[in-house]
Amino acid sequence: MDCTEYNTVNYNFQVELDKRNADTIELRKESNKTFLELQNKLELRSTQLSAVQEKYDRLEQVFKEVEKESNELRDKLTGQAQDEIDYRVHLEAQLNAQKAFVQAHKEALDATKSKCIDMETTIVELKTSLDAQNSKQVALEAENKRDCSLGCKSVFIIEKSKSLKKDVEKIQAESKASIAKLESRVTELLSSESKLRQELRTTESEANELKIKLRKLVTENEYKEEMLTTLRHNGEFD
Repeated sequence: MDCTEYNTVNYNFQVELDKRNADTIELRKESNKTFLELQNKLELRSTQLSAVQEKYDRLEQVFKEVEKESNELRDKLTGQAQDEIDYRVHLEAQLNAQKAFVQAHKEALDATKSKCIDMETTIVELKTSLDAQNSKQVALEAENKRDCSLGCKSVFIIEKSKSLKKDVEKIQAESKASIAKLESRVTELLSSESKLRQELRTTESEANELKIKLRKLVTENEYKEEMLTTLRHNGEFD
């Protein structure tokens, strides 16, 4: 191969290398942009999960109040008619069912938080992998430049170019696969969070209704006790 042919091959290789470098830079920009978007989504999900946790805490406080009133009602119901005692037992069973329901949703919330942690770990691993690929790319570019400056043969240059192309394609494939996996997890998290929030709202409404029933029953019992006291005082009932 004469000098002209060698220079032509070297020039073509340099053009191809520049193109690959431009593609790699563009890929890095897109990957970094995608990482930032995913991180923003994760921060938003964390904020929303904190709001759900606050709602759960409020709901738990409501249940504590209901339980306290239930205990007070248990004392007031001593000596009352059997149907009132049965009704109290029924209310306590409902309260226990609500507690079990809230506990199940708390566990689901913890599982959702765990998924967020897994996603953050995956992003860190993906960044580490991309940084390693970038370092390898830089090393290959430096090696190619060094080989060309020493006047390497065209066959060796072509083989290096093919190897570089394969590395770039591998980076692209790994990035796309990882991004698709993260997007799938974000979608799953959104669906799970929406369902959990809806069920918590329903549970809170049911708890408020139960609280109203308990207060109504307490009022009725107090009224009955006042009537009994009045009757005893008037000597109409013993």
